[in-house]
Amino acid sequence: MTATPVQTAQAHRAAGRVDEAVALLAAAGHTGDAPALAELAAWLLAGEAVPRDIPAARRLLRRAVAIGHVDAALCEVALTANGSGAAPDWQAALVLLQTAARTDPLADLEGRVTDAHATAVTSFLRDFAIDPGRVGLVGMHGQT
Repeated sequence: MTATPVQTAQAHRAAGRVDEAVALLAAAGHTGDAPALAELAAWLLAGEAVPRDIPAARRLLRRAVAIGHVDAALCEVALTANGSGAAPDWQAALVLLQTAARTDPLADLEGRVTDAHATAVTSFLRDFAIDPGRVGLVGMHGQT
């Protein structure tokens, strides 16, 4: 059985040949290998094997998503919502999540949970007469 580009790149990385690993993932990504794009994006997000570069990671995730990589789509949603590598954009994140939900049951569930949280927060603010303009941040435990 032949190793995938991601498996080979991971082996190169483990052996200390990070430059070879990055070149392999980039080359595979240029041919439309969505898992390779997502893997390299993950490395850029973590900043362990390579210097951290969130904007570059987001560009790679966008390419992987365009090809159909589900995990990259969910990661892109989170980064868009929380503003990692760009300004936070909840509306764009919701659109991305709705797009992903059309083909991915997990993304669909994530969207339903997000909607339920929004409904709960709106109800809480209304029930306790809290002005939403005075609320700077609402956190949702476990939804990352």
